[in-house]
Amino acid sequence: MGFRNKIGAGLMLLLLLSACYTFKASSIDPSLETFTVASFAEQAANARPGLGITLSEALRDRILRETRLNSIPENGDITFEGEIVDYSIAPISPQSGETTSREQLSVSVNVRYSDRKNPARSWEQTFKAVENYDSNENFSAVEDQLLESISTQLVDAIFRKAFENW
Repeated sequence: MGFRNKIGAGLMLLLLLSACYTFKASSIDPSLETFTVASFAEQAANARPGLGITLSEALRDRILRETRLNSIPENGDITFEGEIVDYSIAPISPQSGETTSREQLSVSVNVRYSDRKNPARSWEQTFKAVENYDSNENFSAVEDQLLESISTQLVDAIFRKAFENW
């Protein structure tokens, strides 16, 4: 590849990357400047203590990392609040070829998204995430790992609903 082709390819890559960044940043209403994430209440009977705070902080961190919005403790232009409404373990049927039984940890969080500048964009939705594990494993030994994955799934889903539906 010649020198001009290398420069051309480099410029094309730079242009493509800058276009992707601009698209991402422009998907949020320019009038929005701040957000608030209230700690999610733990209403599910078996919810692990502190899970609501963990989810709230993970969502706050994701928004700070991937948007231009600033976090404030209350009365943001957009507000996230809600509660963990389900935290349950249930057996699941073995699949073809499996010899061990498995169980599934399920966590559901009800989220209310309020847009103070454009109330028509406000919404409420319940998000659910699950992780399976071998029932021969001690749940206490795998709970942290399961909750880390579930928290990531929930934050991803909430973030997409809030910022990719514009």
